[in-house]
Amino acid sequence: MPVTLLVAADYPESSPVIFGDGGGDQPRTNFSCISGAVDAAFRRALRELPEPRSIKETARVWATCVRRAVTEFAQLRGGGTMCSSLNRWESCVGA
Repeated sequence: MPVTLLVAADYPESSPVIFGDGGGDQPRTNFSCISGAVDAAFRRALRELPEPRSIKETARVWATCVRRAVTEFAQLRGGGTMCSSLNRWESCVGA
């Protein structure tokens, strides 16, 4: 799911602005069920954050939403992931 994060010149006084695929809050038929779940959870979580929010907090919320959606997707299909059973995620950068 492509997401663009725009940061204003007066950051951190104002929050970064998130742009998705232009669909707003309308259902997004061009995304998989995981992406749809992430998108909905991310938008909901952003509304709950105090303003102005930081880039770090925005990224943390995004990561949490992705991890939750992937874990729930795997569990609904009768399995889990190594990450869900170990309760942690590891970086695979440079692997």
